[in-house]
Amino acid sequence: MNNDILLSTKFKSIGEDATVSMPSQIKALFGMNPQIDVRLIDYDYIGDAKDDDYTSFAEKLYKANPNAHYILVTHSNELKDSLLVRKTFHFDLTGFYFSEEIQTWSVPISNNTIVFLGVIEIETFEDLKTAIRFLFSGIYDSQNFLIQHGSTFVKSEIVNLLERALLPIKNRYGENQDVIISMASVCQHKKDIMVLYPYGGTDFGSFMLFVV
Repeated sequence: MNNDILLSTKFKSIGEDATVSMPSQIKALFGMNPQIDVRLIDYDYIGDAKDDDYTSFAEKLYKANPNAHYILVTHSNELKDSLLVRKTFHFDLTGFYFSEEIQTWSVPISNNTIVFLGVIEIETFEDLKTAIRFLFSGIYDSQNFLIQHGSTFVKSEIVNLLERALLPIKNRYGENQDVIISMASVCQHKKDIMVLYPYGGTDFGSFMLFVV
């Protein structure tokens, strides 16, 4: 592993601590492997999250390793495939400015449906602050996340990792009702990267990043 990868030992190990609130995908990792090493970096606040709270948490993450490199990952819902959709789709980043443009591409899920994946390279501390605000400004379990990598990485490996991790969730009728990026798959196939998976935000009272 590259020396500038964030060492998980800098964060507290949660083990199977039942007192820690965690998203379903992290719970699933423990269900598959109770001995998995999951670390937590968190930040508590009172009331609704304010701009100072997002900044303070970004500073806490940055100070843990100023040389770390991050990629913000997001994805769309499953959409009916068409030429028009492929030409016009874009992720809504209104209010979130990054130094680098989001890179977006589509992945087929079935014969007539697709999902869009999006990644943004985090280049500056201001980008990191914006990424933290993006991760924690919506629902508690947004399923957006950060990837941390070394000073060099192969983009095609990240693309392949994300595409193979797309997992349709079926309803009782056998129809797709959702598509997620499976953390189980990501953790199984990732190499010299770490995943920082968020939980909380808005009026939750805490920002929580689970480091796997």
